[in-house]
Amino acid sequence: MSTRVGFIGLGIMGRRMLTAMTAHDRFHVGGVWDPDPAQFAAATAAGLPVTAAGNAGDLIAAPTTDLVYIACPPAHHADYAQAAMTAGKAVWMSHGDTIQSAGDRTCITCSTEDVKFAGFAFEDEPTWGIQFHPEVYHS
Repeated sequence: MSTRVGFIGLGIMGRRMLTAMTAHDRFHVGGVWDPDPAQFAAATAAGLPVTAAGNAGDLIAAPTTDLVYIACPPAHHADYAQAAMTAGKAVWMSHGDTIQSAGDRTCITCSTEDVKFAGFAFEDEPTWGIQFHPEVYHS
């Protein structure tokens, strides 16, 4: 059985997850929507399987959507999530927050292929940090 995913937002995070999900037979892209036609064009140019919905509400209501992946600016997350949950759909939200640079007093303690500053410590004090989201299983 595959999960039919509707994507709201085709910016970098939406396109990354769309690419990742198309590699797995347990996911099927049910439709996509982004208010910016340039984002749809970028996804199409990248060869991603994009079938455009008329608007976010149409995508959420579509029988081809089991799960709504929300990858738009955070200001809209709550509205789209509420609409999807009201429609009985599962919701997955994403954001692109990441540490972009470390200060002079920091030592990078770990990194990944995608996250340069996954962990750090301050050289002159017992303070450290990691970039991790314990509320989700995929971080």
